[in-house]
Amino acid sequence: MTTVLETILRMADAGESVDIIATAVGLKPGRVYMLLREHRPERRRKRRRTSDIPRQVLILHSTGIKPRRIAFLLGVTRAYIYRVLGEVESS
Repeated sequence: MTTVLETILRMADAGESVDIIATAVGLKPGRVYMLLREHRPERRRKRRRTSDIPRQVLILHSTGIKPRRIAFLLGVTRAYIYRVLGEVESS
């Protein structure tokens, strides 16, 4: 017998959207997202960032400005700055 988690993972691996998965298994989309974050942390997301901030982070960092200062200048957290910089390094 297939568990709900196995069904969620199988459907996600097949490319189904979270809304469709949630409806199929009878859970809220937020719960499905939580399970996917836990069991498929590397899965590709459908949406990409549309904000201009990541580009600004990269420009400021390329001029030698430290992440703490970039966070202050752009009004975001240092964690966000490090995440943007980490995504660039890993790609």
